[in-house]
Amino acid sequence: MIRLFVQSHGRFVADPAPEDIDARIGDPEQETWLDITLEPGADPETDADAALLREEFGFHPLAIADAYRKRHPPKIDVFGRDALVNLGNAADDSSAAGLAGADDSTSPVASRPSPCGEHYFLIAYAPRQNRRNGTVHLDQLAVFIGRNYLVTIHRGEIPAIAETLRLWQIPDSPLGQTTGALAHTLLDGLVDAYFPMLDHIADRLQDLEDAIFGAFDEGLIKNVFSVRKDLLRIRRVLSPMRDIMNVIVRRDIDLFAPDELAYFRDVHEHTIRHIETLDIDRELISGVLESYLSMQSNRLNQIVKVLTVASIILMSNSLVSGIYGMNFRHLPELSWRYGYAFALGLMVVISVGLIVLFRRIRWL
Repeated sequence: MIRLFVQSHGRFVADPAPEDIDARIGDPEQETWLDITLEPGADPETDADAALLREEFGFHPLAIADAYRKRHPPKIDVFGRDALVNLGNAADDSSAAGLAGADDSTSPVASRPSPCGEHYFLIAYAPRQNRRNGTVHLDQLAVFIGRNYLVTIHRGEIPAIAETLRLWQIPDSPLGQTTGALAHTLLDGLVDAYFPMLDHIADRLQDLEDAIFGAFDEGLIKNVFSVRKDLLRIRRVLSPMRDIMNVIVRRDIDLFAPDELAYFRDVHEHTIRHIETLDIDRELISGVLESYLSMQSNRLNQIVKVLTVASIILMSNSLVSGIYGMNFRHLPELSWRYGYAFALGLMVVISVGLIVLFRRIRWL
């Protein structure tokens, strides 16, 4: 499913004809946003939306293939610098040479400048949290950013897209009519969505720490590893996001006005702050895990101590009963009237004496 939005001279147009995209992106006075929601099992070779990206925009087929992949690592590519993009058969070997950027007028394959011009292609992830169990989900978002257009490709709903579109539709929107402001708002929404999620993880860590030092529960280890898994998954997608923002701020291609770079630097700083928070949380979860293992080890030591004390007491009593259970005729107390009571009393005295001894050495 595709949605097309255009800002032209301050006027917002929703769902214009997709056939006019090539003319619109060729008009510097218009800002175009194409949003594509992929259907399950969508294939870039047969999907009509992928054909639109190839024919109307002239995007690199490898970039389109990456955008259609379900789980692609975060990345950023720069296209269009000193390049002529072939718009013929993407499966042809000579097409790949044209896409690589070789400006060769003698090439047998007809090439012309790509209508999409210089542009960024990036893959990022939008966080989403399950309200019932707090688990983290990451939704992939592929973005093409050109001089006067934006293309987003995703599966399912992404709140940052809806919020950016809402701000863009406001009359006299603070976003203005520049692709830089639109791209910044979208990326800023993606990155800022991690703030409440990381705060929630910090609260979970605090609760786990309190539970471990409070009423120790062996089932806590499952929650500890669940939080650790969420931290690793977020770290895996946020760390490349820092490099993505660094490429944009470095201005490998001149798409954005100099004053707009300050906003992208702000997103870059937020990303770095998230990564630092994740590193701190990873240290905390390691400390919580070590505390859990230490508490469990201490509990095991206490159990072993109790069993050892019980074994020593029983062994001492068994020694007394074993002696008086021997079948010798001339056992001194064998015919003594109080021999049985003496043996029982001796067992009690030994048991009490051992308990007192173990308490003094703090085994009990």
